[in-house]
Amino acid sequence: MEDTKLEVCHWFVVDDIDQLKRGGRISSLTASFAKALQIKPVLSVDNEGKLVNVGKIRGANNVYDMFLRKIDRDGVDLGNQTVFVAHANNPDGAQQLMKKIKPMVNDVKIAEIGPVIGTHVGSGMLALTFLGDRKFEM
Repeated sequence: MEDTKLEVCHWFVVDDIDQLKRGGRISSLTASFAKALQIKPVLSVDNEGKLVNVGKIRGANNVYDMFLRKIDRDGVDLGNQTVFVAHANNPDGAQQLMKKIKPMVNDVKIAEIGPVIGTHVGSGMLALTFLGDRKFEM
């Protein structure tokens, strides 16, 4: 695990911005603007295991495009990989993401996020995890 941990690429898109506000991760003003503009934060996990905001996207359709760009750019040996799509009460979004990614990889598994992580990210969150070259820029 120690040899592999820095090769694991984690990308999360939070759908429920209010959950980040309630958890103190963003201010009420920021949450109001984000909701009005349909901005969704893109999060990852840094080398120390801390959640980091790496960007933002507008609109639900752009979520899938962002995930496809990330795996295409950063993924290594995708044809031999099993990648993971995770979701928090968003099985339809997970299925859509799986269908788009499946032609690029060996296998895709879907996992539902449990209540502990779910309380931090909120309902609707989508995540993609795969092995690759970790880059934190959008």
